[in-house]
Amino acid sequence: MARARAASGPRRPRGGASLLVALCLGLPAGCGHPHAAAPAPPAGAAASAPRLAVMAAPGAPGRVMPAVPEAMADSVSATAYASLEALRDTLERVVRASVNLTDKAVHVTRDTVTFQYIYARTFVRGYVVRVVIDDASPCPAELIESALWARGWVAHHGYDADGPDGTAFGLLAHDYFCLVEGSWDGGDDSDSTYVPRPGCTVTATVVPKRADDRYR
Repeated sequence: MARARAASGPRRPRGGASLLVALCLGLPAGCGHPHAAAPAPPAGAAASAPRLAVMAAPGAPGRVMPAVPEAMADSVSATAYASLEALRDTLERVVRASVNLTDKAVHVTRDTVTFQYIYARTFVRGYVVRVVIDDASPCPAELIESALWARGWVAHHGYDADGPDGTAFGLLAHDYFCLVEGSWDGGDDSDSTYVPRPGCTVTATVVPKRADDRYR
């Protein structure tokens, strides 16, 4: 299970064996939840968005963020959107503002997606905005997060995780949930000559918020 991290500074892509990261890209159901297999997607559903399952060592570094308990999210998150489509459009503007669109190595796309909640263990249709960067440009995951914080979003700590090859964090608005995930080549601690590949992929998925999608 992804666990909440101490706020000890901003994340940066890094190598190291202190964290174990598993990126679940269309693998069999159950990858996102460590205790029980998830139900199979409905027939004809699109592939679900990538999910990041992380086992973090104690004291793993994390992001500086407001200390908002998950149970208080409904009372402090007043950010509202007219529809999921309106939120998608806002999110795409946020994502595009976080990267250099004149760089030919930066690619921004959006699509529909079938998303599986980790804790509610059910599927829902939503939207994903994806950034693929093929050069050494900064990975925009933290910029996207900061922009959503500035708009009044709060944390869903049940999705908050970090590892040498990726990061994930959940955010809540009044009626919606956003999962931002980043992945990159974190290096190889067993090989001092290994040179990590440049670039990263960041996805931001938006779906309706569920009251039962929270860790116990």
